[in-house]
Amino acid sequence: GSPGVGTLETEVFRQTQTFLDLRTAAVFSALQVVFVLASVWLTQRLSHRATTALRLQHPVRQPLTRTDWFPLTATMFAVVVIILLPMVTLVERSLITDDGYGLDNYRLLVTSSGSGFAGGTTAAQALEHSLKIALDATIITLIAAMLISLIITRDAKHPILARGQRFLDTFIMLPMGVSSVTIGFGFLVSIHAVNPALGQSGVLVPLAQAVVALPLVVRTLVPVLAAVDPKQRQAAAVLGAPPARVLRTIDGPYLLRAMGLAAGLSFSVALGEFGATSFLASPDYQTLPVYIVRLLNRPGADNFGMALAAAVVLGIVASIALLLGDRIRPRLRRSA
Repeated sequence: GSPGVGTLETEVFRQTQTFLDLRTAAVFSALQVVFVLASVWLTQRLSHRATTALRLQHPVRQPLTRTDWFPLTATMFAVVVIILLPMVTLVERSLITDDGYGLDNYRLLVTSSGSGFAGGTTAAQALEHSLKIALDATIITLIAAMLISLIITRDAKHPILARGQRFLDTFIMLPMGVSSVTIGFGFLVSIHAVNPALGQSGVLVPLAQAVVALPLVVRTLVPVLAAVDPKQRQAAAVLGAPPARVLRTIDGPYLLRAMGLAAGLSFSVALGEFGATSFLASPDYQTLPVYIVRLLNRPGADNFGMALAAAVVLGIVASIALLLGDRIRPRLRRSA
């Protein structure tokens, strides 16, 4: 977003980190929240009647027809140009050294902290920090997402409860539209009024990352829980099953089917999160995305090469987390 015309997100970051103007940053953050809230509310209103439960049966594969080839070709072209090409270019650039192609940039990730740094953290240590923080954020996200998803998908008889469900469904989508920079800034301003040292201690980083990942995980679990027939819960209750047992035996198997993907998605989002983390991370306990940006802000070929290599490593680890989470689903589906 800079140099040139920036967005609300980049302006919040610049006003806070560069100019230390918290008042202007707060105005931009408030504007963004208002716009996103209106957008989410309108979207929820328009899609409320069109929402359907997820069918958990095995899909029936349909043969491709002539009308399918054009959208398929356009989609594959977009995937190659927009996704694969930048990734391949990133990997290729990370292998360039003074003597041609090699793994020197990747070796520096383990042995060097980069030139021009005041601290001595290496990229390998930053990755270790990221993994630990992402694990904590994933646990927080899964617990909160399961509770929220169960509340949203329950059949509310009273109109007030139904409105409460719709409000919660709308409110929980805010972090998906609101910039993570705004979320981190909100945490920083809120905590600064109570305990300024806590805002830069790194304790709040897993919580902020969980807020960023929460809407995606909730949207992963809600369609699965919506597929549960309410009559199953009613039948179990009539047979004398307490609420805890109904939750374990009726909703539990459905939750397990989506839990692997939800965990992988949450972990990947938390692992690569930068906006909120940049406001709250401790200087002595940096995550890998923050470390990459620090490398890019320092002149020197080694710093740039290390940033490229670190970005490749971050992408590989996040992809592995997603693939492992996705592979859990078929096993649970067959055993359910």
